[in-house]
Amino acid sequence: MAMTSRERMLTALDNKRPDRLPCQVHGWMDYYLKTYLGGADWYKANRRLGFDYAIYVSPTYRYEPETLEKWQVKTVDLGTDADGNHTHEEFITTPGGTLHKVVSRNAFTAWDTEPLLKTIADFELWDRYSPEPSGADLSEIARVREKLGDLGIVRSHPFSPGQGSP
Repeated sequence: MAMTSRERMLTALDNKRPDRLPCQVHGWMDYYLKTYLGGADWYKANRRLGFDYAIYVSPTYRYEPETLEKWQVKTVDLGTDADGNHTHEEFITTPGGTLHKVVSRNAFTAWDTEPLLKTIADFELWDRYSPEPSGADLSEIARVREKLGDLGIVRSHPFSPGQGSP
């Protein structure tokens, strides 16, 4: 008997044998959805291609004001180059010093062209002052889980500063 997409994904994640190999993408790129799938959202894209649904959604984190005061981010727009890459600088001021990185993006994705952490001292500033949440609102995760039903799984992650470049 065929498994539901949710059963298939959970069985595979439990290192057991599902009825077939689950098929999903790590994440839908907005460019692909707009350009090749007519602006479909993740749900419509999975349905259209017959994939097992893995919908990413993260909690909304809460921070104490005194924590955020120690991590002030200033963004400076550097414009767009001839290839269409838009670039900006980020200066993060902490009580112990300033961190700096440069980020570029185009129609496909974004990437760090200069990483935030370049020295041990940079890491020590980040480690000491990078804001950690004081709480999390999980209601969006619950809403997506309810919407998915047996179509698939919700993928999320614990608090993290994102996909780092160093």
